This record gives sequence, C-alpha cells and structure tokens, in this order.
Amino acid sequence: MHKRLVAGATATAVGLLLAGCAATPEAITAVELRSHAEDQKARLGHAGDVDPVQGPIDLYEAMARALKHNMKHRVAVMETALAAGETELARHDLLPALTVRAGLDGRNNYTGSFSRPLLASDEAGPRGTTADTSQELTHATANLTLSWNVLDFGLSYIRARQAADKQLIAEENRRKAANRLIEQVRSAYWRAVSADRLRRQFRRLDGSANGALRRSRQQQRDGVVAPVTALTYQRELLDIKKQITKLTAGLAIAKAELAQLMGLKPGTHFHLKVPARFKALPNLGASLEEMSDIGLRNRPEVRELIYRHRINAKEANAALLELLPTAQLHIGANVDTNDLLFNGDWIDFGARTAWNAMRILRYPQKKRVIEAKAGVIREEALATSMMIVTQIRVARIRYGLLRRELKATNGYYRVQRQLLQQVRSQQAAGALGEQAVIRERMNLLVARVKRDIVYADYQNALAAVFWSMGIDPYDADLSTEQPLQVMADDLRSLWAHGRHPDRRDLRRGRQTASLSQASLLGRSGAGPRAKAVARVRR
Repeated sequence: MHKRLVAGATATAVGLLLAGCAATPEAITAVELRSHAEDQKARLGHAGDVDPVQGPIDLYEAMARALKHNMKHRVAVMETALAAGETELARHDLLPALTVRAGLDGRNNYTGSFSRPLLASDEAGPRGTTADTSQELTHATANLTLSWNVLDFGLSYIRARQAADKQLIAEENRRKAANRLIEQVRSAYWRAVSADRLRRQFRRLDGSANGALRRSRQQQRDGVVAPVTALTYQRELLDIKKQITKLTAGLAIAKAELAQLMGLKPGTHFHLKVPARFKALPNLGASLEEMSDIGLRNRPEVRELIYRHRINAKEANAALLELLPTAQLHIGANVDTNDLLFNGDWIDFGARTAWNAMRILRYPQKKRVIEAKAGVIREEALATSMMIVTQIRVARIRYGLLRRELKATNGYYRVQRQLLQQVRSQQAAGALGEQAVIRERMNLLVARVKRDIVYADYQNALAAVFWSMGIDPYDADLSTEQPLQVMADDLRSLWAHGRHPDRRDLRRGRQTASLSQASLLGRSGAGPRAKAVARVRR
C-alpha cells in the first residue's frame, strides 16, 4: 500500500513538471485578431449611449458632448471610480477575520489506544490489554472563529489611507484629462466653423476664378491682351488659389477631429452653429506672479506630487510598524457530532504573539529606498513647478501675441474689404474689368481665411491660459450624468457670461484656488487692470 502511494505521488509530480515545461509562448492567431477587430467595429458602431445630434452644435454643446461622451475622458472617469472602489476595498481590510469552517471526517476502522501505568521509579509499566477509543467512525465538525491581528490592522489602516490618496490622484488625472480635452475642443471647434464657412465661399469663388483663367488664356491666344499682362494676371490668380488651398488644408480635418473629441460615431453628419465673434478682445487682468501662484496651487500635477509624497511618508510608517511583534487574538464557537465526546460544543479563545526578527535586517535598506524616493519626489516637484511657471509665462505671452495678431488680421481684412468695394465701384464706372474684381474677391477670401485661423489660435490660447493655471473649465456641480442640454447651459453660463465659480466639491476634501473670469480677463480699454482674486477653500 505504502509503495503504491509513493509511486502514484511520484507519477503525479512528474506529470505536473512536464506540463510546466511544455508551456511555451503562443502568438495571437489570425482568427482571434479578426474576432477582436469585428468586436471593436461593432462597439464603435453602437451609438445607443451617445446623445443624438438634433440640431446645429454650438461651442458649449461641443464641450458638453466631449465631457460626456469622449472615450479617453470616460476612461479617466472610470479609473476614478475604480480607485474609489479600491479605497472602499482597502477599508474592508480593517475588519477582523470571521472564519466559518465545516467538515466531515471518517475512517474505515476505529482509532484506539492502549495505555501504560507510570511507576514511582519514573518508568513505564506494562501495556494494558484493553484498547479504547474516543472517536466515532464518522463525525461532523463546525467552527466559527473571529480573529484579529493587531499588526495587520495597523498596516491595513496605513494601506487604506494610501488607497485614499491614490483615489485623489486619479481624480487629479481626470481633471487634467478634462482640461486638456476642453482646450482641444475649443481649437477644433473654431477651426471647423471656419472650414464650414470658407468651404462654401471658396466653392462659389473657385468657379468664377476658373472662368476668369479660361477667359484670360483665350484673350492671350486671341491677342486681345499682351502675353505678359495675361500671364501676370494668371500667375497672380493661381498664386492666390494656392494660398487658399494651403491655408484651408489645416482646416479640412478639423470637423473630423471635433467629431472624435465629442465621441460621435465615425461618419456622423452634423452642422455647427456659427457664433458671433467677440467685439472686444480681453486683456489679462492678473499679473504673471498672481497667475503663477494660482498655478502652483491648483495644477493637477502639483496635487498629484503632494499625494505621492504623502503615500511615501505613510510607507515609512508602515516600515516601522512591520518591526513590531504581531499579536493574534481569537475567539471561536465549535461543534462536533462525535457522541464519545463529553462536551460536543464549546467556545475557545486565545492570544498568540510572534516576531519576525529578520525584518530588522532589511529595515535599513527599505528606509534608504523610501528616503531616495522622497528625494526623487522633491526634485520632481521642483521640476514640475519650473514647468508650470514656464507654461504660464508662455501661455501669457502667446495669448498677448495672438491678441495683437488678431487685431492686425482684422485690420488687414477691413482694408481688403474696402479695397474690394472700391474695385467694384470702378468696375461699375467702366474703369476696371471683371478680372480685377475676381482677383480682389479671392484676396479678400485669403484675408478671411487668415483671420479665421488666427482667431482659432486665439481661442486655443485663451483656453491654454486657464489650463496652465489648473482652473477647471467646468463648474464643480457639473456631472456627466446630467442631460446634455443642462451641461451645455452650465458651460455657456460659465464661459459666455464670465462666471467662474469655485470648482471644488468640499465633500471630496480638496482645496483649491478659484478665480473668476471677470477678474482674470479685463476688457481692453477698461481703465486700470483689475487684480485677480484667488480664494483658497479648505
């Protein structure tokens, strides 16, 4: 019997060893790739959870759609929810262990024993002739034990607090994703609006330009116009067409980019609402020092590093706690159906302690690792602060440059429009021909394209100013669970009416510096520059 058991165990071990050695890397098969691709295409085609397009989309609806349906932002929201779940799971580790056991034991014969009497000479006497047993052939047992490890409780408490900090890091990452998303939406929206408006104008004007080119070539062949004059006109017209094509090339894909940012199904047809431009371009009412102070308190990267430093500090506490001896307390209720027991049910309790002395040897190295990590975080915080201050300076300079460039392009556009009016007047008086009018109309279209491109860059620069300071582009009460129109109205109130209220939900235990757009953006020519007021909510 013993030999058979040994042989069976040996055969099982050899089989498991061979199975482990047989494990080799298996590349993804073509069938699996095809199945995955079809599944992803089906998921991309499913737009049941995306609000349908019911009319022209304005800027604030585009923002709301991006916050509600953008895939990357939804991933960031899900990661925040996942971190919250992990925090709740870590809290459950603080509870004592409650173990329930039940079993059935049996034998094919009785267990029994003989006894020997002990003699006064501390020697054993002869073995008794009668064996007895205290256990039935089959009996059932059940046990309910409540145990609590003091050291594990302390470590679990530290891990739970670290998980809470990681949840806050996930929330800051979500903020960062939302801020970047809104900046991208603003840029893509204004470019797409410009592309929609200019595409129709260029289509109408292109036919006239092609007709003017044909007539000029015909006049050149007929000798009506001198070749140099005709070719010079054709060169000017073709050069203008080349400029328009080059300028509009960057606008052509803006609408597809906007659709992707809004989470719309690829190929979804939608129109954009063309808003009125600002008549007055706002100045920045906050100084560089004030903006830098806000950014160094409010950027997600800064808050993330603070949370990481807190997590590392808690790791140092955990390393010290691991050096202590552990204490295990338990109490349990037991039931045994063995009729030969005097007490078939009982309660047991006890306390045990243990100490792993080897942890003392590894503590110095662990302490050095924790201190090194703290040093890395400090240096990273310094580098991040430098990056933020630089980004704020660059955003401020870029905003000012684009503001001046937009004024210049607006002035150029007005001059070109007046020039076209003069040329049309001369054409009506018979002093100029239609070809001159077409040329100036195309020059006006070039000026309009340039103005719209600069305006789109200006809007992007305006969003970058708020992003560089870590100011959220949405209200703290805004939720992606709200109806789309409610979200759009809230964003419209926030951006269009200059209301920029406090962004943080105090129930989340966060502190922030909030800023009003009215205080940050002072209207041009409105007297002394208003100072930005930062209010820190704790």
